[in-house]
Amino acid sequence: MSAERIIILDHSQIEKKIWRISHEICERNYREKELILVGIKGTGAIICDLISNRLAEISTMRISQLLMSLDKEKPGASPILLEPDEPNLRSRHVILIDDVLNSGKTMMHAACYLLSRNPASLSTVAMIDRLHRKFPVKADYVGITLSTSIQEHVIVNQVNGKFTAYLE
Repeated sequence: MSAERIIILDHSQIEKKIWRISHEICERNYREKELILVGIKGTGAIICDLISNRLAEISTMRISQLLMSLDKEKPGASPILLEPDEPNLRSRHVILIDDVLNSGKTMMHAACYLLSRNPASLSTVAMIDRLHRKFPVKADYVGITLSTSIQEHVIVNQVNGKFTAYLE
């Protein structure tokens, strides 16, 4: 028995959200010479790549990208890794990116890890914010905010280069 899927955002809508988020990032960071984007492995990293490409089109800032690997189910139980290598984030402006912000557990662990590297600033991006917080974290840039039941699942999927976000 498969759960019913309700499309929240189609590919075109997600592209528009990426474009808008990229413009917001550019507007809020117009004085910066460089931004470091950190995508949480999985769809968060793909969204990070898309935002990086849009920022390169609309800004003269130097954009660097990092991939963060952590266990989303138990983020405190396994090591967090940044690739490539372990970069110097001291006094740099960092933006953490994930696809769905639900309880805030993944984003909180990821943010704490990045904060331990002493960045000048840290902001967060979530394509979908579900508002089911158990941890004191928020998204500074949001594609869409949804009111859902805790039993429902939000999934952002990419198939053949096309994105879809749906509720299940």
